[in-house]
Amino acid sequence: MRHKSVAGVVVVLGLAMFCLMSSTTTVAEEPERPSGRYGVEVEFDVSPNGGTYTCTAIVSDLVNDEVVAAPRVTAAIGEEAVVRSSIQGDKTNLEIVLTFLADTTNATYMLEVTQEGNLIAKQKSSVKL
Repeated sequence: MRHKSVAGVVVVLGLAMFCLMSSTTTVAEEPERPSGRYGVEVEFDVSPNGGTYTCTAIVSDLVNDEVVAAPRVTAAIGEEAVVRSSIQGDKTNLEIVLTFLADTTNATYMLEVTQEGNLIAKQKSSVKL
């Protein structure tokens, strides 16, 4: 009888150790900010008289699901508009540069992300208006 109770204590201790180990290994680490993985949504609107365009952009951190920049700029048709934004991070800082250009038929944007002066991401897209 005594032998069974010792085995029961070992099983209980084994289960307690397993639960303790499981609880420490299932804790998810919070993602690093900024993540360096971005998405951008851009909308161009050309004024009815054709003299200016307005560009609205939303830059999102895809890992943390956060909007990191949301510039809105207006410029003359044919003139380039540039917006810069810095993101302070846990371990590093990033700079985002958005460049916009539109005429009466085409619109282009370019997103550049730099980390400590080094280009880490670049995206460019053009559309017909």
